[in-house]
Amino acid sequence: VKTAPGVKNEVWVGLGSDGLYRSVDAGKTFMKFTDVQEAFLFGFGKYAPGFKNPVVFLLGKVNNESGIFRSNDMGKTWVKIDDRENKMGNEPHCLE
Repeated sequence: VKTAPGVKNEVWVGLGSDGLYRSVDAGKTFMKFTDVQEAFLFGFGKYAPGFKNPVVFLLGKVNNESGIFRSNDMGKTWVKIDDRENKMGNEPHCLE
């Protein structure tokens, strides 16, 4: 469970093989990201140029493809940022 830095009432929860969820009302209700099938680790990073929200990083499965992903638009779209030659270690414990 993490709050998005600098975004009021924004709460995110990664539930492993149950995916990724987002609340915009301080945890009263949650919405599941339907394109995220697995969310083992996630974290927030510095705002991308031109955006007013933090970047989201995810280790999991998006659109049936496993890997490390980045979203500049709070999970509306995801870009895979790893490849076969550049994978994360065997059992990562944080993604910040």
